[in-house]
Amino acid sequence: MTARPAGSTTTLPGLLLGKSSDAWGDERERSVMLEAYAYVFVLATIVLWTAAAVIAWFVPWWVTLVLFLALIIPSMEWQRYCKARDVDANLLAYGGSSWLRATLIGVYFGVCAISMTVAVLTEIGRGNSVTGGLIGGVLGMIGAVTGARWAARRKAQRLLNDDDAQ
Repeated sequence: MTARPAGSTTTLPGLLLGKSSDAWGDERERSVMLEAYAYVFVLATIVLWTAAAVIAWFVPWWVTLVLFLALIIPSMEWQRYCKARDVDANLLAYGGSSWLRATLIGVYFGVCAISMTVAVLTEIGRGNSVTGGLIGGVLGMIGAVTGARWAARRKAQRLLNDDDAQ
């Protein structure tokens, strides 16, 4: 299977980003634009998780589940996109000096997810079979974030040790 060029307009990222467009400017302008995209992605994610945590208390349980999936999919796509281009997104996000930011945001999103879970459990009742799935999902999310952070720190340390050995 041959990889398509990053600027290809036949892929979703190619269509959305329009990398071959003149709108990207020179290298400095491109760097600022990418930084702005990252900032807006993080800001929008925080605002949307906050809104979902509050809205969950006022909508049917299935709407909350759809919101949760809609909030998770962009992060999954971010990881897929980076991996397809040989960039370790977890190392960049969870390794090194960004640990405080990653921890605070992770705790915040965790609290939002717990609020959404409690709202759903309150509506459907504790005896429902969905309860176990929701609790397992929250525990799995906590485990996945903890595992990603641990793996990123180990990889960063290995890379640092490899640099020192050379």
